[in-house]
Amino acid sequence: MVDSDEQTRIMTVAGRLSLMSDERVHFLELVHGLDGRRYVVDAVGSTLGRRAPADIVLAGSEISRAHCRLAVRDGELWVRDLGSTNGTFVNGERLGGAVVLPVGGILQVGAQLVKHECRSRREYVESDELNRDLSTASAYVDALLPPKILEGPIRADWWFKPSAKLGGDAFGYAPLPDGRFAAYLMDVSGHGAAAAMHTVAVMNVLRQRALLMVEDGEFACLWAGDSRVYLARGGALTQLTRDHSLVQDLVDMGELDPADSASHPNGNIIMRAVGADPTLKLDGVRGQVLAGDAFLLATDGLTRLAGDAEMQQGLAAERLEASADRLLDACLERGAPDNVSFILLRAR
Repeated sequence: MVDSDEQTRIMTVAGRLSLMSDERVHFLELVHGLDGRRYVVDAVGSTLGRRAPADIVLAGSEISRAHCRLAVRDGELWVRDLGSTNGTFVNGERLGGAVVLPVGGILQVGAQLVKHECRSRREYVESDELNRDLSTASAYVDALLPPKILEGPIRADWWFKPSAKLGGDAFGYAPLPDGRFAAYLMDVSGHGAAAAMHTVAVMNVLRQRALLMVEDGEFACLWAGDSRVYLARGGALTQLTRDHSLVQDLVDMGELDPADSASHPNGNIIMRAVGADPTLKLDGVRGQVLAGDAFLLATDGLTRLAGDAEMQQGLAAERLEASADRLLDACLERGAPDNVSFILLRAR
């Protein structure tokens, strides 16, 4: 007869998760880049650097081989610089000594941004399945993006990197008959695999139907929602679209000062969207295209972080690639809380 305390017991996954549910896990997660990488940090500590033997390896020439050290003490995540060449930053402030990296705080080393997350062991384990779903959805969206156009009178190049929480941003373009060229940009509400699949459904419809067209020296723009189109001409930046949002309606009715619109708590509520109503209502604008004109199509992930003056300055670069880098870097430096998507076009 076997003593009951020594009998083999079967523990289900649910039981294992229940036992570990109170344990807290501190980890770093990339702010941008859907590659599934998360870095757990415990009381033993971890060294972050450019190459092994660092425990956390992040690529980048601006990152030192042993850049900073992280460790959990008394339930908080501490970080200190290890004499790196370019410094370690927490929420934009360069470290002078060991400091606490708060939950939700942004750690910057070189051009890499990582966010401190803290969850129960149960939540951490369960999120692995979600990350696999997000990776699958991301690959599906990637497969529908247009090929780059590197030669010819109209050229298109792009850089697409989903945020760590995959959203519904996507874009497309295509040459149309009679010398026309069309492009579209969309921001689907929500994050996760469901939003990505909604994106795929809409992309399959819009692949041949664009929201910005250029033909015979004129442009035409159609839109619904709060993604915007700007025209940069002669050193001035003009917003061509009007947001279909609650905040914009309040401004139009005189109930909200335009200066307060960017920080309004209901800034994410839109009044029109693809699929929200059986009948889609679009607004439109047309105009003349002049040599040197630059068009910016952008979701609110960009326009909420960069003001008109900053976007105008970014568009002033001679090369569109440099303009795109400036705008993207400005958003990443501020944590990029939402997906940042934009298209730049310039007339020659």
